[in-house]
Amino acid sequence: MFDYFVGKIVEIEDSKVIVEVNNIGYVVYIPTREVASLELGKEFKIYLYRHIYENGDDLYGFIDKNSRKLFVSLMEVNGVGPKLALKILSYLSPSEVVKAIVSEKSGILSSIKGVSEKTAERIVSELKNVIHKIGISYEETQSNFEDLVKALRSLGYSQNEILQAVNLAKKKEPRLLSIDVSQALQICLIVLKSLK
Repeated sequence: MFDYFVGKIVEIEDSKVIVEVNNIGYVVYIPTREVASLELGKEFKIYLYRHIYENGDDLYGFIDKNSRKLFVSLMEVNGVGPKLALKILSYLSPSEVVKAIVSEKSGILSSIKGVSEKTAERIVSELKNVIHKIGISYEETQSNFEDLVKALRSLGYSQNEILQAVNLAKKKEPRLLSIDVSQALQICLIVLKSLK
């Protein structure tokens, strides 16, 4: 069983990379948020989760060990498979996921395309009493995330565009999700304009 490997990134796509380890190229599915921190041709340590199913197996990778722990915890919830767990971690940072669960804000999770309200509520109810064991810290500050997503959606932006904009905007303004929603929206719109 793999725990991690150190390999060179030879190809990067939206939510997967090809990592070369000892002249073998492995397809590894990685949260979109973490793909942004990888660079072609450089070596990285990637923590792995191997998902075996009837017709084959997939490798899921994480730059951070806690992300993998959270990924595994999400999959323990009835109705959450690896693809949905990956999507959640592509959209939200591990601390944002933990904060949503602890503060019982299932709406933050259900604002992600593909996560139904029922699934989001199930994630919160099944994990709220055990999530602290992972050891992921989070800030108690109020998050404007739900309002920001709604505002961008109402302007006609797709889920992928919103995800990309929020992640890039957070790099420019680390307090993005705690500042006034109108300010956060302006920053995201500037980012979206620069992407076109």
